[in-house]
Amino acid sequence: PLFRSQIPDTDVVLAIKGSEMALVSFTVNDLRKCAASLCENGSAPTPESTSVCEITKCKLVASGKIEDDWFICAAVPDWLLLLSFDPKTRTFHKIKEFGCGDEIISCVSFTPSRIVVGTSKFFFIDPKTTKIEDLRGESLSSKSRSKFPMSAFQVASDEVLLCYSECGIFVDYRGVQTRSRHLTWSRMPQGFVHRHGHLYVNYRNSIEVYDLKTYSSSLLVVSNPRFLDGLRCIMSTNPGSISLLRYNPISSPLLSPTKRPLSDVNRSRRSQTARSPLKHRNLAKRESI
Repeated sequence: PLFRSQIPDTDVVLAIKGSEMALVSFTVNDLRKCAASLCENGSAPTPESTSVCEITKCKLVASGKIEDDWFICAAVPDWLLLLSFDPKTRTFHKIKEFGCGDEIISCVSFTPSRIVVGTSKFFFIDPKTTKIEDLRGESLSSKSRSKFPMSAFQVASDEVLLCYSECGIFVDYRGVQTRSRHLTWSRMPQGFVHRHGHLYVNYRNSIEVYDLKTYSSSLLVVSNPRFLDGLRCIMSTNPGSISLLRYNPISSPLLSPTKRPLSDVNRSRRSQTARSPLKHRNLAKRESI
């Protein structure tokens, strides 16, 4: 699988698989069995997967829970697909297709009430009504016009942080800026995580932590950082060793590293046992971004 996303509050994992880039689902239990077999025997069978609505050529997938309903967004050439998920029957249903033409979908993020999609700009989708809420006409700073969207997070009840490639801008759900001050990254970001009033920006060889109230930041030098399980742990790899950085939101927003030789990790494994960018059409329904 090239990309994975676990559906919140379920044991179902979505993944993009194979040369056809098919969207498939696994269960967490099946993946755990394969991981255990890999640790014990050095090899593992391919976990059983189920096709999701026969979707192929999938470039990006994201899932989220809004109120009491589960939704999935899958980006394929020229279209963004909106699906629903029933956790009781583990079935997926297409709700709507949004045509995006020449626009490239760079990111899809879920907030408690909206889906935030990034193309050449950000826009919101209300999955309950499938209405597109275009921010193009609103007064976003000129700083965002030449940058590309990377991620978005709800940071207050009516405030969203839009993360572009070179800055972060705070807006409400109408797209109107809520703060005069922006966040500016010190390097080219590779990813973002938001936890407990802090934004963690992943660079190539470091992580920068921003306090969203004071705008202060601190830089932690980490080789080849990779977020594991959100932000509960970050893995850093160096020749011959692995460093794990644990996150404790109660004591500190920062991360405390503990190094472990790579040989110890290998021994441990062996010892284990068992436009607006979205045109209209029902289809489901279809609509252009």
